[in-house]
This record gives sequence, C-alpha cells and structure tokens, in this order.
Amino acid sequence: MSTLTRWLSPQAAQVDNTKESRFNHQLTNWLMVAGIILLTVNSARIVYRSIYSEKPFVDEIIFIKDYAHFFEAFGDGVGRMTQLGAWVHGSGIAGSGIGGAVFSLGGDLLYSRTAVSAIDALTAVLIGILLFQRWSIGLLPALFGSSLIWSATVTTPFALPYWLGFTYNLGELPGTLWVGLGLIASARRPHLAAICWGIAAWHTRLMLLPVPLLLTFVSALTISKPILVKAQRLATLMLAFLLPLVAWLLVCTALFGIAEAARWLFTTIGLIGLGQGGGQAITMHPSTLLVASDNPLSLSHLISRLNDPHLEWSQSFITFGTKLKVVALSLGSVVITLAGLASQRPADRRAFTTLASGALSVMVLAYTYWWFMLHPTMWMRHFQPAMYIGFGLWVFWLLQISLRFSLFDRPLFRWGAIAFATTFVVWQAYFSWGISTRISNFPTEWRCPIDSFVLVNPVEMTCKKD
Repeated sequence: MSTLTRWLSPQAAQVDNTKESRFNHQLTNWLMVAGIILLTVNSARIVYRSIYSEKPFVDEIIFIKDYAHFFEAFGDGVGRMTQLGAWVHGSGIAGSGIGGAVFSLGGDLLYSRTAVSAIDALTAVLIGILLFQRWSIGLLPALFGSSLIWSATVTTPFALPYWLGFTYNLGELPGTLWVGLGLIASARRPHLAAICWGIAAWHTRLMLLPVPLLLTFVSALTISKPILVKAQRLATLMLAFLLPLVAWLLVCTALFGIAEAARWLFTTIGLIGLGQGGGQAITMHPSTLLVASDNPLSLSHLISRLNDPHLEWSQSFITFGTKLKVVALSLGSVVITLAGLASQRPADRRAFTTLASGALSVMVLAYTYWWFMLHPTMWMRHFQPAMYIGFGLWVFWLLQISLRFSLFDRPLFRWGAIAFATTFVVWQAYFSWGISTRISNFPTEWRCPIDSFVLVNPVEMTCKKD
C-alpha cells in the first residue's frame, strides 16, 4: 500500500492494526477536522468582508431586479406582469436568479450576496470532494483538500483575479460550476451531465455556451461503440442538453404568454450570432470584433493593447502579480494540460479525459485570444470563464501528475505538502484576523427595495433617498 493510500484512505487504520498506526491515523483525522474548521471560518470572514464593503455593482442590481420581478410573477404578479426584464439575457436564472429570489422573499442586498456566496462556495467544495473521491481518497481528507483549494482562491496572495465578482450574483462562477458538475457526472451518468451542461449554457452566461456544447459532443463521441450507436447517444444527449432550455420556455409561456417566450428565444439566438438583435452585448461577439479589427493577429497590435491606458489591463489596480496570474491561469493551464496528457501511461488514458481536456484547452485559448486581442475594454470579469476553466485544469492535472509519479511517496514532497498546508492555514488565520463581520457594518442605505437603487456613476449604485 502506497504512502498516500495509508495516509488518506478511510480503511488505512484497518490495514495496520498496531497501536501506533491507529493513533497516527486518529491524530491525522483530528488535525484535518481542525484545519477544515479554520479554513471554513476564515474563508467566510474574508468573503463576508468583501460582501459588506463592496458598493452595489450596476450589473448586480439590474440582474437581481429582473429576477426579483420574475419570481414575483409566481405570486401577486400573475396576470399583471406581461414580459421578462430587459436584462435576463445578461445572466440566466441559474446564474443570477438566487439574488432575485432573496429579494422577492423580503431580503436585501446583504442576504442576497451572502446566499449567493454560500451556495457557490458549497458547490465548489462539493465538486472537489467528488473529484478526490474518484481517486479513492477518503471523505475527510477530500473535504480538507477541497476546503484548502477553495480557501486559496479567496486569500491573498493566492486569490484568483477579481475573485470577489462571484459575490455580486453574476453568472460566470455558477456557469463554470455547472460545467464542473457535469464533468463529475459524465463517467457514470452522461445524460445528467448533459443536463448540467445545458443549465450552464442556457441559464448562466451565454458566453459559456461553446464549452458545455463541446463537452456534450465529446461525451457522445468517446464511447467505445459503433458509429451508429454514437449517433444515437449524441441525439439523446442533445435532447438532455436542450431540456433546461425547453423547461424555461414552458415556464415563460405559462407566466407571460407564448409571444414573450418566443421573443426571449429569438433574442438568445441573436446574441449567440445566429440571428438579428442582441443590442450592446452583440458588440462583444467575436465575429463582430473580428470584422471591426484592422490587424487581429499582429504582435504589434497585442503590444499596443497591453499599453493602452484606456483598457482595464493598464489600470493601476491591475497589479503585476494579477497579470502573472492571468497568464498562468490561461496559457499556463494549456501547458500543464499538455504535460499531463503526455505523462499518462497508455493503459491509463481515457478517451473522454483526453478529448475533454483538449476541448477545454481550446476554449481557454479562444477566450484568451478574444480578450487579449479583440475585447474593447479588457474587463477582468469577462475573462473569468477562461480563468475558472484554467484553474480547474491546473487542479486536475497537478493531482493526476502527482499520482502518476507517486510524488506523495517521496518524503520531501510529502512533508513539503504538509508544511504548505499548515503554513497556509496559519497565514489565512492571520490574514483574516481583525476583519470585522458585524452585520451592523453593512451600510444601511443599501438595505432598501430593489427598485430604489439608482446610479452613482457608470458602475456603482446606491439607494435613492426619499
């Protein structure tokens, strides 16, 4: 039995029944429990500090407003509300509907942000646990490892660029999490995976649509069956992929009528570039930007954009460290994926893992090209899909490579990992120390009805005073 198995398997204590072994196993478990508690509490303090210190964001408020009114249509609004809000295409119901539901139940911005953050965090940790358990790692160490990874994403200096964006009830992180849930389910429940990918495609951010769509094709084409069976599997998976879209259209038809449901569908088709319409959002479409760009493949064009003071990349709050993280999470994730694929033994290779990793890498490169070479503002938020996918590739392939070369069996690596985990837990506790999380600190002027928010500047809002 390998060192990793002895340390992390839930059956380890039963294999070696010596008194010393049982003591070490129990001690390890209790230390992991303490670590999980510390990581959870300190991560919550850091996230909560962001929740009540960040001013209301304009996209956050307009998304919440539309979905608050949508949920009101189930109650007193039945028959009175005749159409969906103007911004429901900005982020779908699985991306921003939680905040609207909170307001429709009488909550405010504090409760909205808290609910959204808690659900996103729990979902991310759940995905990590399921991933670890696929490698026969016990529940407790899987929970500790997942908590450690999640905590790193919100803690300086390891925090992801613009990590606090998920507290704003936007759709980028929920969409990526639905993609992750689909990947976890794909091995044993491919149709459930297709439904998860359909939710990510139609009900979070439309800019994510190519990712789950590609994965659905990969899931069908990598089964070891004749071509006719693959075609049948693709047909059934596509039906599952479209099921969340059909369900939404049926709900819209029941609440607002078939004309409004058709209007939403045609607008969606326009936004993905297959029809007319889309308003301001269509100006972000790659095909539109490619046509408008004079030299989209020139190195000098890239250099000029990186030095353009009008783009967010050049703003003072985008530090050099943040820029390094952006490059590492995008281009670096492609490199680690290729290295991981190359290191696999032929007997260990799975067609789905290989093609899905390739598809995700291609999408990271596509997002990277679009953002660096074409995006009119280089807003960090719009690059989050690439960074989230890249982060997932980093985690997956680093763990795969570690297991492939039995790195945890090497004392230097094993004790180095233990030292890092211990140091991080202590550092995060120190970093979060003194961060007040008193609810009374949440600005009272933000505790107001969703329709009472007004613009302060192009990106911030506040509560309208009577």
